[in-house]
Order: sequence, then C-alpha cells, then structure tokens
Amino acid sequence: MLLYLATTEHEKRIMDDRLKRCKLPLSSRSLPIYQMSKLPLELRRKHINSVMSELGDTERAIISSILKKKKKVVHEKKLINAFNHFVESFDEKLSKGKRYRLRKSIEMISTRSSSNSILTDLLELLLALDMNNQAWAKHTLTRLLKKDFSRIVFNINERYFTSKTELKRFENNIRRAIIHISDKLEHKMFSLLAINYFASFYQSDNMGRLLQNLGSKWSLSEVRKYADKKIYGQHFFIPWYYILKGKTIEQELESYVRKFLTPELIRKLGVDVIPIFLHHLPKGEEKRRALLDVIIRSYKLSDYYSRYVIIQALKSEVIRKKLTKIPPKYLGATFQLERQFFHDALDVGGLRNLSLFKLSGLGEENIELLWWLVL
Repeated sequence: MLLYLATTEHEKRIMDDRLKRCKLPLSSRSLPIYQMSKLPLELRRKHINSVMSELGDTERAIISSILKKKKKVVHEKKLINAFNHFVESFDEKLSKGKRYRLRKSIEMISTRSSSNSILTDLLELLLALDMNNQAWAKHTLTRLLKKDFSRIVFNINERYFTSKTELKRFENNIRRAIIHISDKLEHKMFSLLAINYFASFYQSDNMGRLLQNLGSKWSLSEVRKYADKKIYGQHFFIPWYYILKGKTIEQELESYVRKFLTPELIRKLGVDVIPIFLHHLPKGEEKRRALLDVIIRSYKLSDYYSRYVIIQALKSEVIRKKLTKIPPKYLGATFQLERQFFHDALDVGGLRNLSLFKLSGLGEENIELLWWLVL
C-alpha cells in the first residue's frame, strides 16, 4: 500500500536480495543481527541491546549515529497522531468544550506543519467539515486536488509506525476519513473527485469495496464525461490524469494531456506537474518553454518531493539540453545526484525504505545501509 510504502513489498524483496549479495564486512555478530530485521520491533531492540557490548567500535558508532538520525524529525509523527485522534473523535460524544479544545489543538498542529504535506491538507479539510464550514472545506480541497498525491510517500515515513497495529490504525482512519468526506462535503462532485483520486493511489481490495459501498466508484465512461468538461478537466488536471491512468491506455492519456495542458496551466500547476511530463514530454515549443520555466522556478524548493522530481526531470536529455543555467546542487550525473539525495534523506532520518531500495539499486555496498535496514 502506498502509504507504508515508500517501497512496495516486491521492491523490499528485491532490496533484501541485493543486500544478501553485497560483500559487506560483517562481523560474526552482525549477520545474526541482520537476520533480526525480520523480527517485530520490540524483539529486535532487545536482541540488539543484548549484543551491543560484543560489537566492534565501528559497528557501535554506526548504530549510535543511525539512532540519533532517526530521532531528528518528530513533528510528522505528531501530525499522524493528531490525524488518528481527530478521526476517531467523530464517533465520540464530546461536550462542546472538549470539541472546541480538540479543534484548537488540531488547528495548531496543522498550521505548524509543512504546507506541502498531503496529510496537513487532509487534516485541515476534516477540521473544516467538523465545523461545517463548507467554504473553507472547498477551498482546502481545491488546494489538495492541485497536488500530486504521491507527495504522501515523501511526507510519511514507515518509521513513524512502530508496529503493525499502528499502521493498521492509520490505514483504517484513512478509510474513515474518506467516508467522513463523502458524508459531510455538500459539493458532491468535489467529494467524488477527491475519493476517486485518493483511491487511484491507495489501491487495495478494501478501498475498492469502500468505493462500491459509497456508490462513489466511477466507470471509465463516467471519468471521460467529467474530465472532458473544461470547468473540471482543466481546473483539476492532476487528479483526472491519475484517475484516467488507472483505467485507460497510454494513447488516451496522451490525448488528454495534449488537450488540456496549456502553457498557462503548466506554469500554474508548478512542480507537481513535472512527473506527468516524464511520460508525456510536450512537443510544442511553448509548452516545453513553460515546463522549463517550472523546473527553473522549482530549483529553490528544498522539500524531498520537489528535489526528487527535479532530478528525475534532469534525466531527460531533451530537457537538460534546453536548460541554460543549472544550479551547482543539480550539476553532475543524475545517478550521483540521486545517490546524494537519498544519503541526505537518511542523514535526517527520512525516507528510510525508499532510500535503502534506491541506494542498493545504485550499487551501494556499505555496512551502514545494512544497519539502516535492521534498526
């Protein structure tokens, strides 16, 4: 599932196989600890603590460094806790005073979070609906629907979930939030678009059944009908693109991109539109110029998602040749940029699974990656 997921289970198996084939300088105690990575977190910690004194200085230093890095980012964990608590409160009969204090607490956590966070927008949307402020809800949802939902991979890291129970709780609350949006949002077209957009990324049998039960699952003909309307098709280009992508063939997607993605809209959507062009590079000069303008404007962005997207764009020789000035941080071979990006992410305790998978794919064979996998 996408939320856990910076990697899929298939990717995790590939990563596991890569690491097994790496010629790492493991001590006689390191290999058993690697095997402990399959154990539940609490048992793993007990085993690691029991053998720490028997490890070499280098290995102890690596473990200590990783544990410090994992503690650096704590606010997103607070955001997840707030999201869980708020969604679960919908079924509780709280007094007006308690409900007011809860809303204020959620509002404070939400405003302190990154404006690029999908979860922040989702929490703000739920807060607006809880207060029955439909104008605020529509405004927040409009902002959310102009973002690439895959940002959530860069906002939520699997390290925030210390057990399968915590992960299951979060998954269940995502589904409950979707039901709440369906029930409370008065603008039904917005509600249906949001739910189908979430489902296009968060694919599972449970999600399919949920959409069916809500009467919210669109057929391909319905998607075509709504997406072709200028008021919806152009204004909410990104969600329609990804909903169509899960239902149709490449030629129809290409046609949709050519029809609706104007130079003006490209500039308006900004960095979130770049991943679409990795598959549908515009042929017209005006559209290509607009894409280059977006990339240049995005150089200054420092969040994980934006940096990763720009590196992927620079892999295109067509795009790279057209860029006259590239900042120093984006100079060099893209595989080196990608490697540095994932090392930087690990340095602040972020994107653990995705970083390990990608670095192992880039040929990294150092012992620190093994310890990241274990801890």
